[in-house]
Amino acid sequence: QIRRNYMIDRLRNMPGVSCYEPRGAFYLFPNVKSYFNKEHEGTQIRNSYGMAYYLLKQAHVAVVPGEAFGAEGFIRLSYATSMENIVKSMDRISKALAKLEPTRETKMVSLNNSITKVKEFVETEVHVGPELRDALVAEAENHLAKNKEYYEWNANILGVIIQLRTNLPHLVDFWTENWYPGQLETDLEPHGVIYAVGWIAGREARAYYSSETKTAIFFKSAYYAQLRSLAIGMADDITSRLSGTYSVRGLGLDFGGDGVMLIAPKGTGKATFFANLLRHPKSKLVTDDIVFVRLNSKEAIADAPERKLYMQTNFVEKYPDLAALFDKSKCENVITSRDQCTNGPCQRLDNCRLDRGAPFCYEASKTSRAMLDPYWIDGTAKHTKRTSLKHIFLLKNDPISPVVTKPKVEEAVRFCEEGMSVSGPMRSEPFFNPHLLATGSDRTDSRRRFYEKLFSIAKPYFINLGAGDKDEIQKQINKVIGI
Repeated sequence: QIRRNYMIDRLRNMPGVSCYEPRGAFYLFPNVKSYFNKEHEGTQIRNSYGMAYYLLKQAHVAVVPGEAFGAEGFIRLSYATSMENIVKSMDRISKALAKLEPTRETKMVSLNNSITKVKEFVETEVHVGPELRDALVAEAENHLAKNKEYYEWNANILGVIIQLRTNLPHLVDFWTENWYPGQLETDLEPHGVIYAVGWIAGREARAYYSSETKTAIFFKSAYYAQLRSLAIGMADDITSRLSGTYSVRGLGLDFGGDGVMLIAPKGTGKATFFANLLRHPKSKLVTDDIVFVRLNSKEAIADAPERKLYMQTNFVEKYPDLAALFDKSKCENVITSRDQCTNGPCQRLDNCRLDRGAPFCYEASKTSRAMLDPYWIDGTAKHTKRTSLKHIFLLKNDPISPVVTKPKVEEAVRFCEEGMSVSGPMRSEPFFNPHLLATGSDRTDSRRRFYEKLFSIAKPYFINLGAGDKDEIQKQINKVIGI
């Protein structure tokens, strides 16, 4: 009781702090909200997590954020310790709070952030026959007809009209942001249709695709990444058959009309080299994920199909200037609390943004996204929708090869077709393209022939990440490009 009363008295005598007397517990919950939006030496206090971080660093006193107990604005202190420790901690807390001053310009970013229940791809069945397709469409249409919320919107993906039919507001919101609009007329037949249907009792989250009828059915998920992937795969299925235009997965840039692509499996660290190239004053961003390429006898013309880029927000680790642009973009699944963070390396550091009171963190998850207008980076000086591919860098990791080698066309094609992973369990993702829906042997053969022609026009280079440090590898890439 003596220790409790002493702590209560000390806390109540600190300016702006109030504290109720507990009954039968060993904890106090002082209200410190009056210190929010104050700072000391660049550390701003925005919430109870920020206050806990500040007191740990400045006063060397460990407290628990009130938000962890549903009591934002409060912190929890224990008096189950010696009187000597209590006196020291109260002295330190009092001095630390006294150092806080009103922030000169406090600007809290209100993020337009949608959180989806499903945050990963559900299984997609790509060989759907006519009978199953008809049954699934009937089920989807029946459910949509009974739902008060119904949205229908045509996207124009490089001349291919894909129509979305859904009852999920988040999906149609991102769909209309992502793609150029297509005409929506009663007598206009779309090239393909995607049904995206929310909750249906007894139905599992799953996607289906019928190549014969160019129809996709997507059940019980509002995760936009998969809807977008279905649209890209469907557009690829259509354009590859009609015009010989194929989707190519990779990171794309333009240097004075010469296009550059970086193609690699996950885990190779390609984002580092992409960011370095993007910083070059002569570079223009083409895509961070996908282009559609058509070939003639002399050129490989790559077109970016998206109006806005559905970009991973953790790219700010490599290119911090994008953070301010993400702030005004529509976002999906951006992390807002420390317990949701999946960034292991960051967690091992003692400098967590969320601990310091930041309302969200772009680097805390690999699945958080922002719908970024690429023209926001620096207008037409930093973005182009089309380029003529000249150099294609294929990133790999082996202990023998030099940093840069020029493979034969068939070697480069085999590397892409195998699509072998370099981290985690060994698995194959043909052509490093997860969006592909038409995967039969005839379609693989035609895609292989396309890549043979592509690599005879745009020169392929193997970049061995195991042969040198990042700076040396970057120099070699720049030398090939001529920058």
